[in-house]
Formats: sequence, structure tokens, C-alpha cells
Amino acid sequence: MKRTKILAALSAAAMAVSMAAVPAQAAAASDSTSSAVVMGAASYDIIDVVNAFKDAGFNSLNVNNLRNFLILNDDYFSDSDYADFIDFANEIKDLYFAPLAYSLFYKTPAQLSESERYDVLDNLSNAEKDAIDKRLIKVAEDHYVLVTFDYDANGYTVVYGSMRQGASKKSKSSGSGYSFDDDDEDWGYSKSSKSGSISKASVSLSATKLIYNGSARKPAVAVKLNGKKLVKGRDYTLTFKNNIRPGQATVTVTGKGSYSGSKTVAYYIAPRTLTIRKLSSPAKYKIKAVWNREPVATGYNIQVSANSGFGSVKNYYVKNNNTVTKTISGLTSGRRYFVRVRAYKQISTRKICGKFSAVKKITVK
Repeated sequence: MKRTKILAALSAAAMAVSMAAVPAQAAAASDSTSSAVVMGAASYDIIDVVNAFKDAGFNSLNVNNLRNFLILNDDYFSDSDYADFIDFANEIKDLYFAPLAYSLFYKTPAQLSESERYDVLDNLSNAEKDAIDKRLIKVAEDHYVLVTFDYDANGYTVVYGSMRQGASKKSKSSGSGYSFDDDDEDWGYSKSSKSGSISKASVSLSATKLIYNGSARKPAVAVKLNGKKLVKGRDYTLTFKNNIRPGQATVTVTGKGSYSGSKTVAYYIAPRTLTIRKLSSPAKYKIKAVWNREPVATGYNIQVSANSGFGSVKNYYVKNNNTVTKTISGLTSGRRYFVRVRAYKQISTRKICGKFSAVKKITVK
């Protein structure tokens, strides 16, 4: 069976790393508070590696990708290789994740929520990201792993791996500590030969932002692998999550039949378009806008401009979705202004905005 595929996910725009080895001197230099693994007679397996990466602060997608890669290629790695991978995960934790996790959240990397792990990635400097990229490539080569790079829907770099030519299977006296069982079928892998992994497929959506309508929103999905268009139902299945209310939704493409693996792509659901119910100038230099409430929104964005094309615009925000009025002061008396409003859903640091209302104009007292 051809052994390939996912190594892990790494952010070059943020960071998520896969496996590699740490120099012996790095482990030797670690003091009693370091998380580096002490080399010796201990035996390590896939579960130990996976737990090390999880505790180091890597996000769940990256950890699952690493686990799947190791399961498919377990025969190529020895106990000492796994110890090296654990050391590498701990090195990244100690040098990058742990200081930021404490600085941002007063937590250890293992205590971070999924969204907090991405926040840590986003706070890495470009120099740190570049250094990690170069380190990953080098240590991957040392373990006969070839890495290639792609991007997910959120702009994070995903690293794929395959065994290099010349890689040899290892003899293991005690075994790897992991064997296939029926549960592994749920991960998209089987014991039979496969034509390819969906993880390396190109997945395109008919739209990356849809408008909330109270029902499940599902963009059309097209999947291609090695230039071949795959067929839904025969080659893959689709699983949609969080695709009713405004926010981030996902669709997971899972291989079927001749295809293994899976790939998850994100898209967004935005609040409905609003209507400005009333626009007035209640006093000198002021205007007041009233619009309809959007219950599933976080808040509202009001734009005011003296130009009908909104070439120069001032933005105002209402952060309570129960407040559907805004009085704006400091405007020029006798001047005509154009106003529009839209609802937004706040997801971490991102505002997912709906479409603007129809523009209304008014002359200020």
C-alpha cells in the first residue's frame, strides 16, 4: 500500500508544526523545569507523540493530521524517532507557545482553548515563523520526510508530508504501541489500497459567505485531486457543521471508495440585510438613524458620508444588538449626508458583516 500523506499543519502566516527532531544538545541543555524528553531506555509510541503535540499547544486539526500520518507510516519510525518528535514538540512549546500562552492568557499551552491556540499563533513574529519553517524542513529531511505547503480557508499554512525515496522500514522489538482496529475506519482510512487522500485535494466552494435565512446554508462544493474531478457519493461525502446561525461554518470532505483522508474548509454565514426605518436631524449638527433589529447579530455598523459613493466615510458601531438607534453629532449644518447600516457577527477578532442597507440621505439642521 502506498504510504503517504498528512504530516501535520503548520502556520507560516501563524504557525502549526508537524514532526521533527531536536538536537541532542538542546535536550541536554534543558534544566529540571524544561519539558524536553529524557532519552534513555523508555519506549515511545504514536499516542505519546500525539499527546506531546497536544500538550505543546497545537490545534486539534494539526494533532489529528499528525496522528493520521504516523498511523499510515508507523513502520518507518522507531522508538528513538518518536522520542525525537516529542523533543521537537516540547522545544517549540518552550521557545514559542509557552511564553505567549502565559503572556496572553496566563495559561500553559495544554490549558488553551482551540481559539486561544490560534491567537497564540497569530502573535508569533514573522522572524519566528520563518525560523520554524526552516527548522521543520531540515528536521523532516533528517527523517526521510518530504514536506509540501498549502493554505487553508483562513490563510494558515498546512504542511503535507510523504516518505522520501530511500526511507526504510524499521525493525521494532516491542512494536509501535499502535495497531489498526475498527475505530480507524472512522478516520477515513482502511486496510485496503487507496487511490489518494482527500487531504491533498483542491476543494472549492461556490461562495465563501452566505446570508443567514434561518435554515442550513450549504454552498456547492467541487473536489479535484491530481486534476481529476471527484464525484460526490462515490468518491467522497460531505459533512456540514455550524451552518445555520451567523458565524463560521465548516464543510468536511471525507474520502470514500478509492479515496481516504479528509479535508475541512471554512466559510461564513452573515446576518441579514437591515432596513433604515427612520432617518432624521433632531437638532443642529446631528442626525439620528433607526433600523430594524437583527436578533442573531452581535451589533451594527453605521456608515456616514458626504459622498453618495462613500468615498470618504466615518464608521460608527453599536455593540448591543438590542440597540437599534444611533445619534451622530459633530456634522456640518446645512450639509447633505448619506447613511447606510449593516449587522455583524463577532467571531474572536473577526467581524462577519452582512450587506449594507439601502442608502438614505438627509440634510443636517
